[in-house]
Amino acid sequence: LSLTGTSSLNMLAGNLTAGAGKGSIGTISVADSASVSALMMVIGAGENSSGSVNVSGGLIQTNNLNVAGAAANSKGVLTISGGSVVVSNSAGTGRLNMGQGAGSTGTIAMTGGSLYTQTFVMGNVNNSTPLVDLSGNAKMTISAWGNIGGGDQGGNKGTINISEGAVLNAKVLSAGSHVNSHGTVSLTGTSSLVLGADDPLGEYQGGLYVGGAAGATGTVSITDQATINAKNAEISIGNGGHGYYSQTGGSVTADLGFYVAIADGGTGTASITAGELSVGRTLLVGAGGHLAVGGTGTASADVFAVRDGGSYSGALFVGALDGTPGNYVKANTLRLQSGAAVDGKTVLNGGDVTLTISGDQTSLGAISLGELEVLVDTVITIDLANLVITGEGEIVLLDYDDISGISKLSANIVGYDTDLWKIVERLDLDNNRLMATISAAIPEPAFAGALLGLLGLLVVARRRC
Repeated sequence: LSLTGTSSLNMLAGNLTAGAGKGSIGTISVADSASVSALMMVIGAGENSSGSVNVSGGLIQTNNLNVAGAAANSKGVLTISGGSVVVSNSAGTGRLNMGQGAGSTGTIAMTGGSLYTQTFVMGNVNNSTPLVDLSGNAKMTISAWGNIGGGDQGGNKGTINISEGAVLNAKVLSAGSHVNSHGTVSLTGTSSLVLGADDPLGEYQGGLYVGGAAGATGTVSITDQATINAKNAEISIGNGGHGYYSQTGGSVTADLGFYVAIADGGTGTASITAGELSVGRTLLVGAGGHLAVGGTGTASADVFAVRDGGSYSGALFVGALDGTPGNYVKANTLRLQSGAAVDGKTVLNGGDVTLTISGDQTSLGAISLGELEVLVDTVITIDLANLVITGEGEIVLLDYDDISGISKLSANIVGYDTDLWKIVERLDLDNNRLMATISAAIPEPAFAGALLGLLGLLVVARRRC
């Protein structure tokens, strides 16, 4: 079937199919200013069928579009070099499905033109392998949400490649969104992925979720001059499943947050060896997460936080940069929790630092640092609100490899019952540890607050009578 010129085909009361029967082959071409309207359109509907739709101009409009339908081993190809394909309905639930049948292969190849859909699912069942390839000046828009590897049966694999100057817009996009599924997003050249939406109040508008379900795997890679812009949105790597993030160039902006393995059971790895990551609010590494910044890669955030079981490798600056480092994470505020590990040089050059000590007094994990350098007067807040104190003794708060500038460092202990306990910090220079000594409080007059200092580490312990 070929439509050219100003010809039109209206099937709003029925379905339009290319490759309808078992083993059948069907082709539809739309060019010039031709138009097609259908209630549903299926490309490759029958078992072992092969369907193709080529759009070089004009318009295709449908409520639902299936590229490789529900039959086993079906094959569907949608090629767009110009014109527009619109998948929508008045309820806002227009659906573009790819790879609905077991072993099916759905492909969308765009070198130009535009594709708009309200919702999008790649890979509905076992062993389906849908592919979207965007290049040239192609533009694809997902107005509500999209799932890559989105079937409930698992084992499906979905891939989106964005190259050259192509653009993908999506309010919410998930790669590896269902159990045992696999989802991949790759950006190269000057391509871009735009997430979320504008919002005058700066409230949540969407995001990118990589490895979003138990057993699922999601991968995102950015290189060359490619960009990701999460407008009033977040990026989460290992959001319950396994997430992998690799940035070897380009620029990534996440207004609300960038998270690595913050959901229960999730694991995530994020590597930045070139390019820049800019986070408007919080860059957070959770348990099971690892962030590494090296090469010429940089990351900046208002808050950088590492939870118990999370780790970071690379240079870290709290406050202002010092000199012209080749790679780093820079944050205005640093939050470290018991069990967090930071491997590299940490420079305190202003900003706010809080160590949150949690767990049981006899079994808590110390915070681990590499080299610590203090350039300006800095007060570290040590929060013991989540520490269960069972009696007198000594605990390890922090391990470090080396420390300099300790005369500029002071600490403020908060979050414990000063009527019951007296807690004094001690710097163990022989073992490179920051300790806390816990003893029973001794009542004294209210005016006799004490100021204790040791080896340049000033600790304020206020007591009430």
